[in-house]
Amino acid sequence: MAGDIESSARRGIDHARRAAGDAIDKAGAKVKGEAREFGAKLDQTAESAKDAVGAMADQARSVVSDVSDRTSDVYELVRINAQSISELVAPFVKRRPYATAGMAAITGVLLGALFFSARPKVIYVKAPRA
Repeated sequence: MAGDIESSARRGIDHARRAAGDAIDKAGAKVKGEAREFGAKLDQTAESAKDAVGAMADQARSVVSDVSDRTSDVYELVRINAQSISELVAPFVKRRPYATAGMAAITGVLLGALFFSARPKVIYVKAPRA
C-alpha cells in the first residue's frame, strides 16, 4: 500500500512537472513570438524613419540648389548693373572730380544722419550731493 501511494505520488509529481514544462514552453513560445513581432515592427519603423530622412535630405538638397541658382542669378544682375552705372558715372567723375567728391561727402553726411540719428539718447543724471 505504501508502494501504491508512492507510485501515485510520483505519477502526480511527473504529471505536475510535465504540465509545468508545457506551461513554460507555451509561455516561452509566446514571448519568442512577441519578440519576433516587436522586432518586425521595429524594423518597419526604422525603415520608415530612414525613408523619411532620405526624403527630407532630398528636399534640402533641392532647396539649397534652388537658392544657389537664384543667388548666382542675382549676383550676375548686380554685377551687370554695377558695371553699367560705372560706365555711366566715369565720364562725369573725370570731368568734375571736385564736384564728385563734394556730392559723395554730402551723401555720406545725409546717410549717416539718417541711419544714426534714430538711436535713443541716454542721459545719466547724478543725484545732487547733500
